[in-house]
Amino acid sequence: MYLYMYICIYVFSNLGGLTFLLLCNYSIDRIPVALSNFHKQALLAWSLIYKHNFSPTKYFIWNNKDICFKRKSLFLNNWFNNDIILVSQLFNKEGQLFNYQEFVNHFKVPVTPKQFAIVFDAIPTGVVMLYRAYSSPLSAVKIVNDPLDTPVGKLCFDQKNNRKIRSLFQNDCVSVSYVIALWNNIVNDICWVKTWSLPNRYLLTNKVKEISFKIIHRYYPVKTVMVRYKKDIDVTCTLCNMHPETVYHLFWTCESTRSLWQGICRFILDNIHDKFVLCFKDVIFGFTLYEQKFEKEFYLCNLIILLAKFYIHKCKFLNTRPVFCAFKKELELYIKTLSTSSNQKAVKTIMLCSKFELFTEIE
Repeated sequence: MYLYMYICIYVFSNLGGLTFLLLCNYSIDRIPVALSNFHKQALLAWSLIYKHNFSPTKYFIWNNKDICFKRKSLFLNNWFNNDIILVSQLFNKEGQLFNYQEFVNHFKVPVTPKQFAIVFDAIPTGVVMLYRAYSSPLSAVKIVNDPLDTPVGKLCFDQKNNRKIRSLFQNDCVSVSYVIALWNNIVNDICWVKTWSLPNRYLLTNKVKEISFKIIHRYYPVKTVMVRYKKDIDVTCTLCNMHPETVYHLFWTCESTRSLWQGICRFILDNIHDKFVLCFKDVIFGFTLYEQKFEKEFYLCNLIILLAKFYIHKCKFLNTRPVFCAFKKELELYIKTLSTSSNQKAVKTIMLCSKFELFTEIE
């Protein structure tokens, strides 16, 4: 993190330094230096964090996307080093822009007529009219608080906690996923907090997690969804070739799928939880509401359901029927793979499998 920051400080030294640049109303495409994609991404990230609210008393001449010459923002070292940094400093007591002679006499800075013309001609007419509207000239304010000393700056540069950085973008978030309202009209008592986080409790590949994500967000590619994009698709179920292929049918009511879930229920009743009951809601969202004393049992039940949905997904695209014996073998291979991992999620899963004597022969 610190090396990253120092590289950026060096690159942006020609624009007044990183501290000053972050205060400016900059546009990445208009900055008058050639930037790599890395530094463009850095500036884009900071522009999302640092808010540049317009204020006449803090409106900078340099690196300002509104003040351009040949479509590039301006930065002149000799002006900057002599503390000429604000647009308000370019106006006289009458609210008029300085002429060349007035400017030189006022600042006592050797400036060429060409530089003077470039800067003053770049000031937008609207900005000039704004400053003329003030009855008294605006006082020149030097650089305000260093962004690196603000709570945002300290968080981004002085700590290595990505969770806190992420919270900066989420604190003001008030929108919720559209699927919440859709599913709440169909299914009751969904614990959304646990539903969103459920797949992340296990050591699973993103492909496995993706199936649940797509189903919940209602864009899993069953044929009745894909027909929206290609009208001549045969919408009959890939597994049974009898009924229209919807999410509800493919993952619950299809004859082949029902047979798989029946085998899974028998397996769980015999080995994990003798009062286990499965319904469509549990298949889609997992078990999130249960007695705390059964936490270990339902930890394994949810894992099996997640892997079973991925197995059904594979069968659909391999054009084969799901069979419980084949799924059980895949489950056994998955547990065997976890036994070689030191990941905490894997260790917990192996420990619970040992407690319930599941696939103990793999140890």
